[in-house]
Amino acid sequence: KMERTWTLMTSGMIVIGVTFFFLGPVPIFGLGNTVWLNAICIAVITFGLSATNVPSCKTCLVYTV
Repeated sequence: KMERTWTLMTSGMIVIGVTFFFLGPVPIFGLGNTVWLNAICIAVITFGLSATNVPSCKTCLVYTV
């Protein structure tokens, strides 16, 4: 049972933010717009969204009751 849900939500948001740099090709990294990079980025964003949304439901239930 995880008691510190804020750390999981924060780390999920950071993962999402960093991954969006790779999804929209930034010239600093020198990576082009390729299919495999988009597929990996979408998978990592999905992981970050689940790390953000699942604990937020529990937190909302705890603080409203």
